[in-house]
Amino acid sequence: MAVGFLSTGLDGTPKIWDVGLSGDAEVLNLPGEPDWFSDVTFTPDGRALLGGVKGGMVTAWDARSGDELFKLPAIGYVQGLGVPELPRSL
Repeated sequence: MAVGFLSTGLDGTPKIWDVGLSGDAEVLNLPGEPDWFSDVTFTPDGRALLGGVKGGMVTAWDARSGDELFKLPAIGYVQGLGVPELPRSL
């Protein structure tokens, strides 16, 4: 069984990995921002991921294709991202 995870490094590029029994395999290498990512997270359903940069921008990508979904301006340094799981109906 493979385990997926998300990382970001000094090159400012978020990467999705699929770790199986045979070793690490990079699945998606997402385009970086001019500023380094300070936090990255998956949505609760795993369908999208968000990345925040210290310069004040949050970007969302499709977790399977890597296509950019949207960008949102933030005020100041993005220190942490969280996406709550919402109920399907009220």
